[in-house]
Amino acid sequence: MEVNDSPLKKSGRKLVKYCSDKFQKCSPQHKKGRKQHVINETAEITTPLTEKQAAEKRAAKEHEEALFKEHPFPEECPICLIPIPGEGHAIFEACCGKIICNGCIYAMKMSEGAKDMCAFCRTPTISSDKEVESLNKLMEKGGHAYAANVLGCYYKGGLNGMPKDDQKAKELWLKAGELGCASGYYNLGRLYGIDNGIESENVRGMYYYELAAINGSLGARFELGAIEGQTFNESRAIKHHTIAAKAGHKPSMNILKRLFRYGDIIEDELEDTLRAYQERLEAMKSQQREEAEEYHAANDPDRKYKEMVQSIMQGPDEDEWMEAMRAIEEKRNQIS
Repeated sequence: MEVNDSPLKKSGRKLVKYCSDKFQKCSPQHKKGRKQHVINETAEITTPLTEKQAAEKRAAKEHEEALFKEHPFPEECPICLIPIPGEGHAIFEACCGKIICNGCIYAMKMSEGAKDMCAFCRTPTISSDKEVESLNKLMEKGGHAYAANVLGCYYKGGLNGMPKDDQKAKELWLKAGELGCASGYYNLGRLYGIDNGIESENVRGMYYYELAAINGSLGARFELGAIEGQTFNESRAIKHHTIAAKAGHKPSMNILKRLFRYGDIIEDELEDTLRAYQERLEAMKSQQREEAEEYHAANDPDRKYKEMVQSIMQGPDEDEWMEAMRAIEEKRNQIS
């Protein structure tokens, strides 16, 4: 009888004597070890990123982090020094290059003997389209971001005697955005974001909306939330609307109210957002701005149409909302 003189070999936690090397290779412990060895070899030969790929990966990560940071505090009106709520609540004056809130403009128009003057520099109101165009071009050449944005709007719509030129509008909006004007990027986002069936242009529109949101555009932030919601990226959509609502954006706050009613966000998240929303509105409020809003609403020929659209977009009214919040509080008291 042949005697097996093979030494003891380790198998798992035990010392085992295999009758031959063939049987050792068939053992489960050997197979497991071999599999792990193959995995380690594969990991070691993974192709490293090139310098360009590594830079692109870092840039994408930084872009994503910037996109979901807290919304920057809005620019202050140079006269009343109160933060300007956002798009549609201020006017760009070509005479001095300042963005003045509606409240200060209204106060100037209501004052005796100064209603036809700029609220900031006190120069007579410019009535000539040619003069407005000339001043904007002069400021744009000097690197004024908002002047470049305004000129882009003129070229896009063929306004103030400017020829209609989409390419020139794109160049000016891009320049405005690169100089720090969120509206420039927002206008590019709207231009490319129209669903025209060209996927590359829609992706570009999304990118410009993101740049606009990073630079402080609440309108762009709302659009991003809507796009993400339509493509079933609910988590990103809620993030965008939450950031916008905390910055005082009413349409986004109304979206979150609806999502709460559908059970898509929890009570604590909504209450925290609502508290920040009210604090931001309070910080941007003034008596002059309220009077200006009432005046413009009363003298707006499209008032009824706008009120109808607003009622559709707004969702539940404030009484309904307060009733829902009271119900939440009662439920909490019962639990505690």
